[in-house]
Amino acid sequence: HIPVCEKSLKQACELLGLEGDKLIQSLTIRTISLSTQRRVSVFHKPCERASQCEERRDALMQLIYAKLFDHIVSFINLQVSADKKLWSTFIGILDVYGFETFENNSLEQLCINYVNERLQQEFIKRYLSTEHRILREEGFIDLDIPYTDNTKCLSALDSHVSVFAILNEECQLKREVRESEACMRVCNALNDTGVVFPPASPRHKPGFVVKHYAGHVKYDSKGLLHKNKDEVPHEVESLLGGSSCDFVANMVVGISAEIEGDFGIKKTRKVTTLTKFKASLDTLLKTLTKCDLHYVRCIKPNAQGLPGLPVVEYVMHQLQSCGIIETIRISQAGYPVRLS
Repeated sequence: HIPVCEKSLKQACELLGLEGDKLIQSLTIRTISLSTQRRVSVFHKPCERASQCEERRDALMQLIYAKLFDHIVSFINLQVSADKKLWSTFIGILDVYGFETFENNSLEQLCINYVNERLQQEFIKRYLSTEHRILREEGFIDLDIPYTDNTKCLSALDSHVSVFAILNEECQLKREVRESEACMRVCNALNDTGVVFPPASPRHKPGFVVKHYAGHVKYDSKGLLHKNKDEVPHEVESLLGGSSCDFVANMVVGISAEIEGDFGIKKTRKVTTLTKFKASLDTLLKTLTKCDLHYVRCIKPNAQGLPGLPVVEYVMHQLQSCGIIETIRISQAGYPVRLS
């Protein structure tokens, strides 16, 4: 028996325009569909553990939060945007989370650090490598200022055989989630890259370590695949779709990307968090490639974020890993003024 807080249930139903018994049913009973060439069989199976119900509850909350967030951003953009017929250029500000490494790192940190790797690569292509070429053209033939190239790291994170590919593949398999085994697959497949390797104690703290341009980060196996699956149970979608509140009901319109399978049976394509995140980042970078970029680098004085306590080694590591030292050397080697 799974306990229910009647007060919280009542509040949730009032806010979402739902019936209490239907909400409980969607959170405690799983609907399993088995497809054959001729028909689809549907079974209803109660959740065996409270943790399964908690996962379904969390999926419901995350779905509502994501849809509300998208709605608010779209509404604000609509209100402040000028007619596109009236302008052809714009000034944009991209504020990105810095490189993150904590005691426990999961999919959120993997995504954030992947963004930083991609932006660092863009900086290398846009500025460092371009400046190298220009200085050679201007006669600085003997100039040799090495800079950190993170191509290997990005290839290990996102390519045909990579961290992203393996985690996505694990999420597509119709079997019980085995996060520690998935991390072992990552380590075994990418151990020769020199970028990804197993942690010091894989049995006690399973996961994998990535050598980022800014430092080593250990990503824990716990919750990694669950977060990447980003599954919204069909019962939860149907529940919100039947809400008496039009705003709530409209939130779930068009969530599932359905494709026609054999014999007219509809199948739902699983789109993972990493896949959606990468697609969004690719769109952003396409915009950046069309822009004249100016960079503002923020340096942390210490790992604790405390004022008045600069740690020289910590600051220097950031300056070196971000390519700022190389940038200064290259700028110093060239002419102070360049006509264009």
